[in-house]
Amino acid sequence: MIRVRVPATSANLGPGFDAIGVALSIFNEVWVEESDKKLEIEIFGEGTDKISKDENNLVYRSFCKVFERVNKSPKGIRLVLKNEIPLSRGLGSSSAAIVAGLVAGNAYLGFPLNSEELLRMAVEIEGHPDNVAPALFGGVTICTQTPKLRCAKLSVPDLDVVLAVPDFEVKTADARKILPKEVPFEDAKANIANVAFLITALCTKRYELLEIGMQDRLHQPYRSRL
Repeated sequence: MIRVRVPATSANLGPGFDAIGVALSIFNEVWVEESDKKLEIEIFGEGTDKISKDENNLVYRSFCKVFERVNKSPKGIRLVLKNEIPLSRGLGSSSAAIVAGLVAGNAYLGFPLNSEELLRMAVEIEGHPDNVAPALFGGVTICTQTPKLRCAKLSVPDLDVVLAVPDFEVKTADARKILPKEVPFEDAKANIANVAFLITALCTKRYELLEIGMQDRLHQPYRSRL
């Protein structure tokens, strides 16, 4: 049996829109083993009554993507999902499912793909790297897709994270739809400076700089309406 443990993530960290994410100490776990049936899925914890238990399951779909990449097909599979990450609360539940499926599939096949290939596949499925990267690598990650996918990992700062989990759901599609196509130049300039303060605070442990380094003018003001 293969066991995979994937953390929740917080992306768009401060001013790091679509770029900076951090892994958190909340985890989803997945167990995979062979089965006489084509597919069996059991789910415990978060999303038990919402997550599909058929071939549309995101963990299973991601698991199968690894087989497709190496020109193979999965046989009978049993998945057991134990979820701690709340759904649609900005904690990367879909990214955790994607990474869990990819990592499990890679392990199941004897690790034919390296971590960079898994990251590229995760981004292909999710559409952006800021959640899947810290889910895959842990710690704080900085990513870009311009002009090509690149990712760097920072050492994990010795900080405690306090989460405020809302009692309502916000879909990723809705959170992206509300953003403007253009932003004022002054807002873009301010965010560049704020990102510099954020990275400086994390790398030098000058945490008093987080007061500036966590301020954003590109996405938080617009999404506060949701």
